[in-house]
Amino acid sequence: MSPVECMVLGLLHQGCKYGHEIDKVVTERHMRIWSKLTRASLYQALTRIEEKGWAKATIERDGNFPEKKTYMLTDAGKEALNAMLNEGLASSEFIEFKLSIYMSFAYVLPPQEAIEQLTKRLNARIELMNTLPALTSEDDKRIGKKANYKLIKGYYELEIECLNTLIADLKDNLQEGGSHEN
Repeated sequence: MSPVECMVLGLLHQGCKYGHEIDKVVTERHMRIWSKLTRASLYQALTRIEEKGWAKATIERDGNFPEKKTYMLTDAGKEALNAMLNEGLASSEFIEFKLSIYMSFAYVLPPQEAIEQLTKRLNARIELMNTLPALTSEDDKRIGKKANYKLIKGYYELEIECLNTLIADLKDNLQEGGSHEN
């Protein structure tokens, strides 16, 4: 059971029927900001989900339009989704912060170079924050969306704050002519 399968099952549970429709919802909801779901991984997950019996697929044809594969969540799929949600919500997973590795050894670079690279990351994070849609009053009623939004927004705000502090520290250290080793 993978997070991608959980996302796809969840979207099927919400009424999505076609791979293209799921991909469109993922894009509209900015789900790629917090997941590694690509169009390829989406279709691979749909294939696995169908093979596992979690969804039933049928082919639809409407006039001269290309065939569409329609997916319907099965009872086994609902059970799998419930199991994934129970496991995931109670998980004590360890979150990896790969950035911490790079920050720990930033001192290897000349200070100005480290500042430039961290500034690129900072600007990318600010740009990403600007793409997050605000919650609507309707979203505010949806506990899952509201919680996920707060988690993602809070994480990126914290990263921006951390990057600003680190850049300021490096600039101060550069002006003082000191080493910036941890």
